[in-house]
Amino acid sequence: MRLGIAMLLAAALPLGMPACAPPAEPPVPPDLAEMDAGARQVVQQAVQAVQASPRNPEVWKRLGQIYLAHQISSEAATALAQFAALGPSPEAHTLHALALDQLGDVQGRRAAIDAAIALGGNHTTPLWRAAMWALERGDVDRAADLAERAAALPGSGDTEATVLAIVRLAQGRPDDAATLMVPIVKRRPRDGHAHWVIGRSLLALGKSDEAESHLLRAGDATPSFDDPWERQAESTRSDFVARIGRLGSLAKSRQFQQARESLHSLRTLYGQRREVDLAEATLTFLEGDHARSAQLLSQLMDRWPAWFPPHVQQAHQLLQRSRSSGGRSLLTSAREAAEAAVAISPGKAEGWSTLGRVALAQNDLDTAAYAFGRAVDAAPERPAVSLQWAESLAVGGEPDEALDVLARHERIFGRSLPCSLLRVQALVGAGRGAQAKTLFDQCLQQAPNNPRVQRMAQLLEKAGL
Repeated sequence: MRLGIAMLLAAALPLGMPACAPPAEPPVPPDLAEMDAGARQVVQQAVQAVQASPRNPEVWKRLGQIYLAHQISSEAATALAQFAALGPSPEAHTLHALALDQLGDVQGRRAAIDAAIALGGNHTTPLWRAAMWALERGDVDRAADLAERAAALPGSGDTEATVLAIVRLAQGRPDDAATLMVPIVKRRPRDGHAHWVIGRSLLALGKSDEAESHLLRAGDATPSFDDPWERQAESTRSDFVARIGRLGSLAKSRQFQQARESLHSLRTLYGQRREVDLAEATLTFLEGDHARSAQLLSQLMDRWPAWFPPHVQQAHQLLQRSRSSGGRSLLTSAREAAEAAVAISPGKAEGWSTLGRVALAQNDLDTAAYAFGRAVDAAPERPAVSLQWAESLAVGGEPDEALDVLARHERIFGRSLPCSLLRVQALVGAGRGAQAKTLFDQCLQQAPNNPRVQRMAQLLEKAGL
């Protein structure tokens, strides 16, 4: 057994590279000088750390993670092979396999992931990754063996069950696949990929209506498998896109000091860029300086009149301010910004849903219903927008149309208390008071202390029901 493992570990290393010692110098991409400034900064720091301590596996690991996260694949494979040579582990060989996968080296990937599996332990990640790669090559039997082993380990969860469901589909066992996915979609109703897998399973079972609802909810979702080692590697990503994303997360979580530091770093590395200006406008608004934020957005729109984000951001901000101050002029300006946004990008749901909310605040129910309908067309997988469409129709005196939208909503997303309350409202508007009262009693029994239920009780009382 030891000889077999040793052979696998040797096969996982690049040819000509001794397993006993790292090279004199860490790998450096030839185009380092032309790289994204933020990525270049962390690469240089990681290279210096390896040069300072070339026999420390952790510095090789970090260098490999950084290369992997930035899709610098050849250098990632070299660095992670050294990490695996200095400190063999399931993590090291799996990361090496991921780098080889980026390179399209199927044979090397197989050797590296097999080395990870051979080291044993209760690690599910090498097993389910190997299962998916086996399935990719059409080796369904190997995929099934690996996926079953992963799902049987103590640490298995939704990822392992999803991989096994995908394998069951490939085996022609959609009933087993659906059974595996039912609890997952219940726990994770917003996981588009989970809906895609169960949708495909139901479609194979001939349950077209059920399948359609899940496939609509899937949208354009990509697989959401949870690999803690890849996630840690991804956290080292430091290019512009990653840094602007972290700034946005810090701002939304109201960590304003750290957000300002991140903003300063972005300015230092990249100079004046419109995306950074937009992020500053958002941060400034969240900090409470609405006038300065509005000024920044106006400058962006003047310089980039056909750029969607500042227009929709301005509409969001003006709508939010109007709710606290009640100013009609703010709503008028919000409407202009939202209309500009949808004119620039008519295929984006965010613009239409923003216009719908502004129109609803203006009591322009016809425009609200139209805008929310367009938003649903653009993003049918979003339940909140679907309910907003139904609400605008119900309030706008079109209860039958609202009931049609709600029927579609329930078919796709299932029943919920907000949906049922909107149905009560639409039934009252359609003159179907007895049905409304019966459904409301069910809502009252389900959530007697819910504020929305209590408000609906007051509305029914005014309607004599």
